[in-house]
Amino acid sequence: MLVTSRKRQDAIDQRQDMQPLKQKDALKLLHEWADRQIDNEQTAQQICQLLGGLPLAVRLVGRYLNKTEETSTEYLAWLEKMPLEALDPDNEHHRHASVPYLLERSLAQVSETARDVLALVGLLAMSPFDQEIIRHSLQLSEGDLRKAMRDLIGYGLLQREDGRYQVSHALIHTYVRESLPLADAVFENLVNWYSNFAETESAKGLEGYQRLHPERPHLLYLLDNCMQRQTWQLAENISRAIRNYLDIQGYWAELIIVQQTGLEAACKLENKHNEGAWLGNLGAAYRALGQVEKAIAYHEQALLISREIGDKSNEGNQLGNLGNAYRTLGQVEKAIAYHEQALLISREIGNKSVEGSILGNLGNAYYALGQVEKAIDYQEQALLISREIGNKSVEGNQLGNLGIAYRALGQAQKSQSLFTAGIVHS
Repeated sequence: MLVTSRKRQDAIDQRQDMQPLKQKDALKLLHEWADRQIDNEQTAQQICQLLGGLPLAVRLVGRYLNKTEETSTEYLAWLEKMPLEALDPDNEHHRHASVPYLLERSLAQVSETARDVLALVGLLAMSPFDQEIIRHSLQLSEGDLRKAMRDLIGYGLLQREDGRYQVSHALIHTYVRESLPLADAVFENLVNWYSNFAETESAKGLEGYQRLHPERPHLLYLLDNCMQRQTWQLAENISRAIRNYLDIQGYWAELIIVQQTGLEAACKLENKHNEGAWLGNLGAAYRALGQVEKAIAYHEQALLISREIGDKSNEGNQLGNLGNAYRTLGQVEKAIAYHEQALLISREIGNKSVEGSILGNLGNAYYALGQVEKAIDYQEQALLISREIGNKSVEGNQLGNLGIAYRALGQAQKSQSLFTAGIVHS
């Protein structure tokens, strides 16, 4: 089925490969785009035949003729000079091989600015994008960018949908990615723009996450490009910028990939501090996925690095993470041993918030062992700290935990009053 509209430039182009069109349908498509330029019906038929009815190829030719006002006879004369194997209508590979020749001819007609725009777009995913990203990365004036986009749309290389732009076909995207060079400085501008955007929007919470959703394919595609180019600092920057967003929104598989990329980048940069942080992040991600043994392996590696470089804060974090992981496995005594080590470090470095959290974890662990009085002691210490630092949410949790503990002791009235107080603070 062919999709048409009142304005040809607004038509939705087919972005996926299609089976070759029948001769009459290919000819109809060519007429829709370049009716005034077809000066001889026989030449139009020959063009469609040489292109093997490939919809993308026919469309590119039609858009080219419409834009340049070249006649079908003139275009056929050029087309017949192309390598014969690219014009074999009976060979699918050869039919697709004709596309680069057609694209080169179209791109020869546009400005250098338009070629730069298309080269940059090749570094984005096959998803809609905002032109502001292009303007910033190439540092173009609004007028120059508008003209470049108009030319690329005119030749059928880009299309506009709902105020955003997109490469009009996967084969065009592949050609651009493989054939059009882009300066390293422009690539850096692009990655930095997306990294800053992701950090800014992530800080806004749910509202920002909604803005990040349509950019997620581009962020991940750029990250892959960073790895291919071995621009390790850019790779780590963009990994860090999108980690929390992927985590909170539950994109677990992508989160693992991003954090493994961040880890590889940190290793290449020989940054031990960041290497340890990424290992810890991977441990947390695998624990969230229920792969606790794998989480423990990552936390243990992170712990070794934190001790190697004297990073007390991360050492305490990893000890606490290991405690939580072993408690998940039901190894409560081992969990307590890790939490106690973490508690000592939190007091050593004076981190009250972490100290309160660990005290609460110890309270929960002792409750799991049936040592309710000891659990109450730790929860009360945690409650004092949460009140001292003014953390109302955590205070509510501690009151609830104490309510559970006193109920286990049969002190129903005290338990109920603690539950009520916890609800007030939550």
